[in-house]
Amino acid sequence: MKASMADNNTDVRLIGENLYHGVNISERCYLMKQVLNFTLEEVLFPQQDKFQPYMQEVVPFFARLNNMLRQCHSKSDAQQIQRNVQELQDTVRKLGESGEIKVIGELNLLFIYLKDACI
Repeated sequence: MKASMADNNTDVRLIGENLYHGVNISERCYLMKQVLNFTLEEVLFPQQDKFQPYMQEVVPFFARLNNMLRQCHSKSDAQQIQRNVQELQDTVRKLGESGEIKVIGELNLLFIYLKDACI
């Protein structure tokens, strides 16, 4: 994928075990759903025209995943989850366009973490 090659920021990893800091295993799917929501709303939808034709199938795929997870809710106080997701969002925004490219470059990791947390 073009974005993976464009992602030359090797000092920052957005999708990783750090997202789970302080989050109960049973809440990880909800956390990853929140990361997916951010990824779709703030990165994929706005950037989908930039990386054509690659995004043609990727965006609908992740949108379908998001739709499948709409029944997933937090069973406890989600403050730690929100803090962890906010930290990810802040990092992406601080990096600007390179942060958005990093998000796109880590879509494979997002899928793996979603699969591991939600299945």
